[in-house]
Amino acid sequence: WGECPTCPASPDELGNLEALYEPRDLTAVLDTLAKSDGDATDFTRACIEAGIKPIHHPFWEDLPFVNIYLSITPDILHQLFQGVIKHVVSW
Repeated sequence: WGECPTCPASPDELGNLEALYEPRDLTAVLDTLAKSDGDATDFTRACIEAGIKPIHHPFWEDLPFVNIYLSITPDILHQLFQGVIKHVVSW
């Protein structure tokens, strides 16, 4: 879908540093994930409305005091490798 994993930014606004968004509402995300044991179509629809991927029981579901959306950090080594090294090697 191309949504931001940490906030409700649209795919067109990804990378726009001037746009400010609040982090996703963890309670709403957990409420959506609680529907995973029901009908798969309803669960997928609820996930799309919440802006999350329809993953059944993610690893962080039962971690207390964790907001996974505040825990995602950029991987500079991977970004440099993908952006610079692969370009130089292919050149």
